[in-house]
Amino acid sequence: MRRYRFRLETVLRVRRIQEEQARAALVVANHDVARAAAAVTARYEHLARMPRPDRPVQAGAFLAAQAALAGAARAVSEARHCHRRVADVADERRRSWQQTATRVSSLERLDERHRDEHGREVRRQEDREVDDLVVTRFRRREDR
Repeated sequence: MRRYRFRLETVLRVRRIQEEQARAALVVANHDVARAAAAVTARYEHLARMPRPDRPVQAGAFLAAQAALAGAARAVSEARHCHRRVADVADERRRSWQQTATRVSSLERLDERHRDEHGREVRRQEDREVDDLVVTRFRRREDR
């Protein structure tokens, strides 16, 4: 009996490479999400630390403070928007990785089933050979 060889081994190898690439892309996307979340936090903290007039001030100073606060609030809003975009990309990468992982696992299950089937066939062949040996020896004894 010949040695077991999975006919789709090349396809499985390619699928594993695709899975690794998808996993790497997911790691990068998750890192980007973490950086975007940190940027949101940093911008929000900057906004929270900005001075606010607590007493009456001149109109020019008030308008300048309001413009600075509005700019910082806009930066928080932009950082949140960026975080949402990056999180969407990470979700897409996660789905892509899950799909490739599913393809790999189904090929691995197929390989395992074929390997088991091949093992059973090898054992059947060995049993037939042993049976033939026993029958042949038994016939020799009877022929004497």
